[in-house]
Amino acid sequence: MTIRIIPPSPGSAQPSEEPNGAIVSIPTAATLAPQAYEQLLHSCTAAMPNEACGVLAGTIQRIDGGAPVVNVTHVYSILNAAAEDGVNNSFAFEPASWIQTLYHMQNNRQSLVGYYHSHPASPPLPSASDMIGIREAAARDTSYWIISLANSARQPVVQPYWIHNDPNGQLCCSPLMLTEIRI
Repeated sequence: MTIRIIPPSPGSAQPSEEPNGAIVSIPTAATLAPQAYEQLLHSCTAAMPNEACGVLAGTIQRIDGGAPVVNVTHVYSILNAAAEDGVNNSFAFEPASWIQTLYHMQNNRQSLVGYYHSHPASPPLPSASDMIGIREAAARDTSYWIISLANSARQPVVQPYWIHNDPNGQLCCSPLMLTEIRI
């Protein structure tokens, strides 16, 4: 099984500066455990033609003093409230499902490392409505994964991003290189 990897754009590995002047290194890569990959694809294909959505659990580790790496070990689907309203090109976490998932993760001592959703008919690029949702949720310093199912003749495209503010305080979604999926 092959996965199409969209490499980070030049300069995305650059450290960012916090308001207090400290330099912070942002992740440039992500890994996805095999069972997490299967859960992710199942969640996204089962939701068709609607968008799937959910959260990712795992760790963020710095290896040998390099940039941090996002390691996803578990995928948790959350009901898409927008789909329940008949909207198939948008997603919104259904509140009760979202709270139940957070409690489950907390009880199992798991760390939230990201959010995901699918694009059933478009590439894995953050849309204008994705960026509005990120701003409204005040999601920062976390991963954001988009799974494109636009080309059903080929494999889904899994593209992780890192959400952060650039040195000017502007919201950014920097692509992460998906470095490992073992099937």
